[in-house]
Amino acid sequence: MTLEEVTRIINSIEEKYPVDEWEVNGVKAWPYLRIELFIRFGAIALGSEGVKTRSTSYAVVLMKSLFKWFRAAWSDRKMNAKVAASPVLFVSDGVSFENIGNAWYDKFCNPWITYYEKNNVNTLMLTLENNYLHPRYSKSKFIQFELNLVVILNLIKSKVFKTSIPMNGLRDFELFERDEALSKFGVEISRSWLSAKMSKVALYKQYFKGILNKVKPKLVFIVSYYYDGSMALISLCRELGIKTVDIQHGIQNDFHLAYGSWSKVPKGGYDSLPDFFNVWSQTEFDSIRRWSKSLDRHQPVITGNIFLQKWKNPQDETIQYFDRAIQSKLDKSKKTILYSKSPQTDSAEMKEGLYRVIEKTQGMYNWLIRLHPSMRNDKAAIIKDLQDYGIKQFALDYCTDYPLFAILRQADLHVTEQSSVVIEAGEFNLFSIITSRYGEAIYKAQIEAEKAIFVEKMEEIELAISHALSSKRASGMYAEEIDFTMYNYILQ
Repeated sequence: MTLEEVTRIINSIEEKYPVDEWEVNGVKAWPYLRIELFIRFGAIALGSEGVKTRSTSYAVVLMKSLFKWFRAAWSDRKMNAKVAASPVLFVSDGVSFENIGNAWYDKFCNPWITYYEKNNVNTLMLTLENNYLHPRYSKSKFIQFELNLVVILNLIKSKVFKTSIPMNGLRDFELFERDEALSKFGVEISRSWLSAKMSKVALYKQYFKGILNKVKPKLVFIVSYYYDGSMALISLCRELGIKTVDIQHGIQNDFHLAYGSWSKVPKGGYDSLPDFFNVWSQTEFDSIRRWSKSLDRHQPVITGNIFLQKWKNPQDETIQYFDRAIQSKLDKSKKTILYSKSPQTDSAEMKEGLYRVIEKTQGMYNWLIRLHPSMRNDKAAIIKDLQDYGIKQFALDYCTDYPLFAILRQADLHVTEQSSVVIEAGEFNLFSIITSRYGEAIYKAQIEAEKAIFVEKMEEIELAISHALSSKRASGMYAEEIDFTMYNYILQ
């Protein structure tokens, strides 16, 4: 299955059923269903290695979260933010952090926070996820433990009471449950599953209502809007007349179905989708406008990438520090290749093929291996895996912990299965070699613009590397200037 097929299947479901009319407790259910289908079909498209199962109980997850929260909140207590009135609220995804000056800097939220604070506008940042990274660069409130409590509470409710929430369009939904496309690929979406999902959303809304009542924001920025809690927050903001903005964090195109190829949207839009999409370039703008141009909401705004611009100023003291630090670790007689490792790969064979190339060429190049932020806790296991393949000459720790743009400034080539680093690499004149079918689909624009190449056969990677290092260079695609106009307007 390809991403094109995933998109076709989900669009066919949208056309076949009145999905824009399905409501549970007054909440439009389709955005939650659509993204769930995208995740499940996407896992099939990725192959078995893209599917992860929960190996620990929710009770264990909750206790670990409590311990991490207490340790971080206590040791970094000076950076614990109070929930108080702030015109602008930020919701971090909890993983998009860079270690700058021995503090964890949110590369998507912090630049905007700095902008507003320079203009005397108070802000508050909420941090999701379970990493609880500290010390923090700026004050924030950890909320993942409270969100975990919501999940546990909802689980208890669904198991004990086993209630089924009334639904508009039930008859059509029952036909959808038995749809041939779902049964063919073993994808099961039941009414009971939907009831549990929407019950959780209702509890999330209740939780965030307490926060919004204290903060009273005019504008809410969210990184990765398409998680249940974030979508619940957006829905609540819509009810309260608060504008919402999704901050671009990675690839956004027709095949990322949280952002592209929506074919059936109510005239007034979906309550759980943001009012605006903060995007980096015309590419993402066009992908969203193709389906949102007739709507008053869900509009893309090209602002550029604030954090990116910082790293193009060679006079910046932070940049100079990292330039010196990384250059001191490299063999200057060798070309430097950055391998951005993704959490998923197409197959074990593809991973093995790439690892064999690294093992064979480790004496020829400086191999820098950077893990996806979600993989930080797996660092030791991945290092052992690399060593088991005979890969001894590589750098991983500082390449994962240092800011991505600091690494890109020193690299000569970028290799990945499907990491969105492909996007940023072009901004530093780095050509990318993509090794997965999934990556080939989502980076079609970069490949067509000759900023990247897809290598289908693993035995050809070594040749592609040699050719790229000798002849291929990329150029940037994104806005050079940052446009703040939209956000000033919203706050008026």
